[in-house]
Amino acid sequence: MIPDRPKIFFASEDIGLCMSALADGFRALGCHVTTMVTHKEVNAPEIEYDIVRGNVIKSRVDYEKRHRLVAGLTRRVDAAITTAINGAATPGYLDHDVYVFFWKPWAPAPVLLPLLRRMGKKIAFYYLGSEARHVAAFSQEFGVDASKWGTSYHRDPLEPKIESIRWAELYADLIYSVPDQSSLQIRPYYHTFVPLRIDLEPHVPARKVPVVLHAPAWDFKQRGDIKGTSYVIQAVEELKREGVDFEFKFLTGLMRKDVLEILKSSDIVLDELILGGPGALAAEAMRAGCAVATHVIEPPQPFFDAPVCPVSPSNVKERLRRLVLDLPYRLELAAKGPAFASRVFDPTWIASRMMTHLRGEQLPDYVPRFYLERFRPPVRLSHKTREMGLRVAERYRPEMAQHLYEAARRGVIAEPHRERLREADLVVR
Repeated sequence: MIPDRPKIFFASEDIGLCMSALADGFRALGCHVTTMVTHKEVNAPEIEYDIVRGNVIKSRVDYEKRHRLVAGLTRRVDAAITTAINGAATPGYLDHDVYVFFWKPWAPAPVLLPLLRRMGKKIAFYYLGSEARHVAAFSQEFGVDASKWGTSYHRDPLEPKIESIRWAELYADLIYSVPDQSSLQIRPYYHTFVPLRIDLEPHVPARKVPVVLHAPAWDFKQRGDIKGTSYVIQAVEELKREGVDFEFKFLTGLMRKDVLEILKSSDIVLDELILGGPGALAAEAMRAGCAVATHVIEPPQPFFDAPVCPVSPSNVKERLRRLVLDLPYRLELAAKGPAFASRVFDPTWIASRMMTHLRGEQLPDYVPRFYLERFRPPVRLSHKTREMGLRVAERYRPEMAQHLYEAARRGVIAEPHRERLREADLVVR
């Protein structure tokens, strides 16, 4: 059991400002909250945290602008120093009831997670993207050509990511994710609602010549075409040549507050074409009163059936054409968006939902199937990683008992002992 108003510790990266927003949601419920990060976010320096401890070298030298090898080596050294500093500070962090991790724990998972479990703490992992998603698994599951994605995605080591997920699956009480980033996951999980502070008053324009906005990540050159930007540009250019009248704005490298200001004067926002949405930009656009086009993993969950125009690389041109020319359709989406965004992206609503999960009052929303049933790793996984996968499967997926040998043959888990398999099979029957 947890207290009605538990003490909650958030760590350790404020991805998309979601961690600090969710912390505010729990504060609104009367919980005592501590936020800890290794560094302040570049695009929101105004956000304050209780503890900022890490990135000792980067705070003094911007090594990311150095040669790639120098930057990479310095980054690893900086990460090791950060881990050591926060590891030494761990005793001062242990007086809370619940620990919610964004990106990663502040200390090595094999040390910290068993310690928290032995102390009777509640543990949650809140996945928002690349800390759980891997290009190899995502491409296999969704049949996506990721060749235009940034090189960092293709250099992302597979096995450390799987091992990190397994530590979470073995020790956490709650895991949050969404289908397009759960290709490596085995254990059932809850839906990741994106907590956002959206201080926008909706204004639905009805311009005959609309303003269309596309805003890839602020570090667009590094991330490449992960949002499907090349397909957006191609669709825009072809429609312009055909005489379809609209103004197009392409935003990158801007601070979040500047993007929010531009949303106020936009009619249509083209967001994700490849990953599942709606994400943060789409939520902010809906709240502002824009009609939103974004990719949706079909079929959408009833609790997340957003009023958006579903779009993909194959249909973006025709969907954009309709949004520009069909004014009633565009206004219908724009009118429905603010209420949806105000509810499902509201940090206090999300925090309240998490409290029901912490009390064990609701079952997980999803059961991931791809990893155990179809994934073929492009590299051989170590026995340790495969054994961890087997432990998760046997503990949380007893209905898969008869399929574990086939999964072991593909090299995603270790081969189960026959005695364990028979016992699990009896449970299923």
